[in-house]
Amino acid sequence: MSLKTSTNAFISISLGLLAASDLLAADTSVPTYTASYRGSYKGRHLANADFSVRYDAAKDLYTFESRTEPRGLLRLLRPGAAVERSDFVLRDGEIQPREYWFDPGGRNDEDDLHIVFDWDAGVARIEKQSGATELDIMPGVLDRGSMQVAVMRDMGNGGPVGPYVLIDEDSLNTYEYADEGREDIETGLGDLSTLRYTQTREGSSRSLVVFAAPKLKFLPVLIEQQRRGETETSFLLESVDGLERTDP
Repeated sequence: MSLKTSTNAFISISLGLLAASDLLAADTSVPTYTASYRGSYKGRHLANADFSVRYDAAKDLYTFESRTEPRGLLRLLRPGAAVERSDFVLRDGEIQPREYWFDPGGRNDEDDLHIVFDWDAGVARIEKQSGATELDIMPGVLDRGSMQVAVMRDMGNGGPVGPYVLIDEDSLNTYEYADEGREDIETGLGDLSTLRYTQTREGSSRSLVVFAAPKLKFLPVLIEQQRRGETETSFLLESVDGLERTDP
């Protein structure tokens, strides 16, 4: 696997809360936080990443955002930060994405992606440099950012994790999650007990292994992208702010 190909793995795995009596309050099933990760490719430190979820009470709107800053040789291929953002709301207790942006931080805009969800019409408008297309969607469809929130939320609610139907640029794909038990992971916060889940998509040779810590409201503390069982890229938690520790 080339270094250029690995940058897509970093990207794909790839903050003010208002409180007042006359405004809506954030649903506690959607934790708000800021977390910092160390990104590695086959053991080499090649990126730093920040993931966050914030809530705008005035708009009753949640935002997931990830920002990945390349280091070393990775800067030659992706000189800018890769930024992924998803705006979503809760409707009838379910996550409903409104808008999604993706900027891989390259030297041109050809890989930039913008998706606008029109739930009344049942379509998503997908905008890229090459043009715009529309894709029919059904209730429950997510984007890459809102799916990460859905995984944490479903774990916290004690319900089944997945499957999730996700917009991948110009198509819909289903992602399955398999529960693989508990595992202790050494992080920047010390040793944490985690639940290990493997994410797969039919027809893909890659899988994503997520280690989520119950004490941190099921925040992923380690994310590994594997190809045929071998870990290629990973993100390891270094610090987190905004999550109260809970009993596992």
